[in-house]
Amino acid sequence: MLDEEGQKALIKLVGSNNITVMLEFASLAILVWDWFITFIAEVRYVWLTRWSLGKILFFLTRYLPLSDVCLSIFVLQLMNPTEDETACQKPYLVIALLDVIGILVAQSILILRTWAIYDRNKWLLLGLSGFAVILGIYGGIAAIIFVNTIVWAGPKFAGVRGCNIITVDNRLVSGSYVGVMIFETTVFVATMVRALQRRRHSFGSRLLIEVIFRDGLIFYLFIVSISILNVVVMYATSQEYTVVLVIFQRVMHSVGTGRILLHMRKRGARSQLHVDSDGHRTEAWEMNTYNRPPSTVRFAPTSSHQTIMQQLETHLATDDWFVDDSDKE
Repeated sequence: MLDEEGQKALIKLVGSNNITVMLEFASLAILVWDWFITFIAEVRYVWLTRWSLGKILFFLTRYLPLSDVCLSIFVLQLMNPTEDETACQKPYLVIALLDVIGILVAQSILILRTWAIYDRNKWLLLGLSGFAVILGIYGGIAAIIFVNTIVWAGPKFAGVRGCNIITVDNRLVSGSYVGVMIFETTVFVATMVRALQRRRHSFGSRLLIEVIFRDGLIFYLFIVSISILNVVVMYATSQEYTVVLVIFQRVMHSVGTGRILLHMRKRGARSQLHVDSDGHRTEAWEMNTYNRPPSTVRFAPTSSHQTIMQQLETHLATDDWFVDDSDKE
């Protein structure tokens, strides 16, 4: 039988767990809803194209979060660890490491996009990739230490289902979120600078620049806001709420980077309007990646800026980032 202090702790514990689980169900709903409303575009612009690095990253960022979310809901809601306090540790470590991997995948997509718009500058690629690797190693170490410092509710609160956190050392994890904010800010500034430079020479590629600018701005504001909120929650609330936004940020990374790739593929598609003998109009879509290498056709007269924009559109739309244009001729 719990004393008065224990009953208050139990109420607080159950309340924090319920809030976390509800946010994770909401995150799952966002993930599934995004699949439904973009599934046709996914089939058209991704499934029917040849395999590439961009396609692999898309499937990872699109479908890997489902395992994170479902496992987290199971651990927080359905597990019964009252006989063994360490029963929650291993599955929660898996969740934490999957979160680190998912963020690395999202960062890889942003790196490749930024590299493409900077004319595949190898030093930019090496710099951003090194930054992401350092963050990944730090995030993995922080995740392991974080999980090992968790004090679970255990037998003290018999009858309460789910893995409930009482106390945890969240200092290293908060550092991971600060690192993510710095990385996202670096990529955002680099993308916006290049987009503004290219917009001055918008030879038929204004839509591409607008896609880069719009998606970069929306994604940055979303992810940085959630990262800031995560750090605030860790330090301004009790430790039971430490993980309340972790899965939500993971899902928003997935949705945001998936949309970025879909919009780039959509911009690279070409539509042709056909009118049959009865006057009916149909639109046939053709991707640059259908069973043939991307085209870099140049129309005379062509300025150097126009040629650059045509190549940029090809690389972003077809994910053909690791092939030199000279190799295609």
